Amino acid sequence: MLALFAALPVHSQLETDVGSRLSLSSEELKQLAAGDAVVKTLKTTNKQEVAILGIKRVSGLETLSLERFRSSMSQQGSGDVRPGGRFSTPPTPGDLDDLTLDKRDIAELAKCRVSNCDFNLSAESIGRFELLTAEQGADADNKFVELFRQELAGKAAEYFESGDAALGKYANRKKVVDLRQTHRELLLSSALLKEFAPAVYEQLRIFPSAGDHSAESELFWSTTEFGFKPMITISHLLAAEFETERGAAFVIVTKQIYASRYLDASLNFVVLTPGTEPGEYLLIFSDRSRSDTLGGLLGGLARAAVEAESTARVSKLLSDSAAKLEAPPATETVSISDGTGDGTDLSPFDRLLEHWLLGLALLVALAGFSAAIYRRTKKGRTANVSGQS
Repeated sequence: MLALFAALPVHSQLETDVGSRLSLSSEELKQLAAGDAVVKTLKTTNKQEVAILGIKRVSGLETLSLERFRSSMSQQGSGDVRPGGRFSTPPTPGDLDDLTLDKRDIAELAKCRVSNCDFNLSAESIGRFELLTAEQGADADNKFVELFRQELAGKAAEYFESGDAALGKYANRKKVVDLRQTHRELLLSSALLKEFAPAVYEQLRIFPSAGDHSAESELFWSTTEFGFKPMITISHLLAAEFETERGAAFVIVTKQIYASRYLDASLNFVVLTPGTEPGEYLLIFSDRSRSDTLGGLLGGLARAAVEAESTARVSKLLSDSAAKLEAPPATETVSISDGTGDGTDLSPFDRLLEHWLLGLALLVALAGFSAAIYRRTKKGRTANVSGQS
């Protein structure tokens, strides 16, 4: 066990975070030594929160860069995420020109009322959709899409300007969700991020206030498909290289500040930190996500399903990333089309935006379970109605 902790940067809380908090068994320590991923769920004080942490040893790494680390965390070829895009500085509605809504989403927005809406929205936003519903008129569908784009661009612009203070509250269900408080609690619970990358943690905490803004920072949006209802998200991504006593380390943080359904908030990060031997690193992933799916009568069942699926997905994510890192660096120049047919070098975030998101594991698990429960409940109601008729 001492050998494992020696592979980590020396921090006062680290042994507590990794040893006591995760309760690593001798068998799990053997898994790490053998190069296998160890993934654990963590206890949470909020019944609507799921927390998961995974560790994997990576070896034989000679040359590393932040770009190569980002590339290793991409999920190229995943069909779950539609192309999204980055927000401008500051964000504008035009950043969402590629965002579309299907007929059922438009129908749901037309039915939105405070305390009863399928979309996560504030009371003010719901009021604007109510007015649009009352107006109806020609080209109604396009007006709903345009208003939704404006709402999302407004959320991104307000967050860019004021940080968590601008996140507001969801009023689409009976219990109002205070997003500012929710994100504060998620960050306070992310002790490992503070231990490994204190400057990045602080940058996230005080954003957009002045400070050590050494991390690259971007806002982006994406649409994730689950086979039932899509989830549109806005996320804040930070990526940084920083120094430890044993050399350069890397971190990527993803903070989901908006999700149209399924999730209230999530914060995840992945760190690649040097170990004791030359070329040896530890790859550490952590995710905390909250969803009202985890509350209520089915909360226990939901948590079990989410934790089981998430554990498998995070283990695969770590193994895939480690394999990419241990493979010889690609020699060819990677490019992305700018729409004119000419190739341009990838910007720091293009590959993550194009292929996607390292926090997808919990999102898929939560949403997949939500959809299954919804279908089961709806089927049961239909059967009851048929039986009564």
